[in-house]
Amino acid sequence: DEMLAQIADTLLAVYQDVERVCILMKGKNGSSRIEPKIIRTRPNVPSGPFRLSRSIVSKSVREEVCILAGDAHSDERFLASESVMNMKIRSVMCAPLISKGSVLGVIYLDNRKAPNLFDNDDLALLSALANQSAVAIENSQLYEDIQKGYHEAILALMNTVDAKDTYTRGHS
Repeated sequence: DEMLAQIADTLLAVYQDVERVCILMKGKNGSSRIEPKIIRTRPNVPSGPFRLSRSIVSKSVREEVCILAGDAHSDERFLASESVMNMKIRSVMCAPLISKGSVLGVIYLDNRKAPNLFDNDDLALLSALANQSAVAIENSQLYEDIQKGYHEAILALMNTVDAKDTYTRGHS
């Protein structure tokens, strides 16, 4: 969670025109459902529930591509998307977090006020940041798994000692 927060804060610092950043991740249990994990909104953006376009996120994840829409509200790719139309999304970028050939999640950035805030250079930078972030997230998850394994090994040894020695049982 700390790493995801740092990534989101970095994205807000790098992209000054972004109003909202959302990092969505797949569940750890092998679930393919992608859920928001970190949401950052600039202080000057009106508060309210965070909503994003599932159409844009789904397309990015399904096709494993970065998406740039200068004016998503009038982009032909998203005309059939109710979420884009209802939220009046203007400038949006989305990049999948891919590590070792599998999608871990996605980074979603938008601005609902102004069109054409992002260009191909911004998208290339987001793609590079997403690639580095995916590797860092994967490493963090592996580190957590190792820590959990160590903890479980210690508990198993402790239970073994407790089972063998009635005098020290419960004191381990």
